[in-house]
Amino acid sequence: MVIRMLLTAQLDTEIANRSVSEGTMSKMMEEVVEQLKPEAAYFTVQNGQRTCPMVFDMEDSAQRPPLLEPLSTRVPRSASSRS
Repeated sequence: MVIRMLLTAQLDTEIANRSVSEGTMSKMMEEVVEQLKPEAAYFTVQNGQRTCPMVFDMEDSAQRPPLLEPLSTRVPRSASSRS
């Protein structure tokens, strides 16, 4: 069964700005997009934080930890998902 998910990653502003300046943010986001294959991905500001909501399909809830790991360990202040 496919589960439609909404991932919302709020990025730490200081770390995200540094990652953009160093050129590592685009590589990380490319990796995340390649892995999730989202139907939609947006980049915006929410509550004063760089925010990236993505809508994607997940085959099994066991996929959640490995899918969220790259985002939660590299830059974000918080990453949450819901179906």
